[in-house]
Amino acid sequence: MTRRTAKLVWAAMLVVPFAFLAVASRVAPDLAAPGLAEPLFWLAALASAGNLVLARLLPPRLGAARAHDRDAVAFQRVLVSLALCEAAALAPVVAYMLARDARLLGVLAADALALLAFFPSDRRWEALRPEAEGVPRWREAP
Repeated sequence: MTRRTAKLVWAAMLVVPFAFLAVASRVAPDLAAPGLAEPLFWLAALASAGNLVLARLLPPRLGAARAHDRDAVAFQRVLVSLALCEAAALAPVVAYMLARDARLLGVLAADALALLAFFPSDRRWEALRPEAEGVPRWREAP
């Protein structure tokens, strides 16, 4: 049930940036500030890159190293990674609303690809699950 919920959250988060892009495209195009295009592009690109790096590095470090409810910890970790990807994807949408710079759509596309890559697949889910509580860690011989 927990992994199925993670898949539903992933699907919802994949839709949100594009729904907001539709709104951002319609909001007062005559009020766009082309003079802000360059700094907003770089700010959105930096915010996106930072959030995507955090989405990759932070979740495996969250929660217990060992847990009784391993799926709950995996869900928490998946949720954090998806939230960071969502933040990455919304940065270029907001910047696009303000500056109408087409390069920002490229940043959004990269963020959407990252969000696709963070799908809670069997492999990803297993990688984010902590070890079972009370089970000794296997160690390689030196």
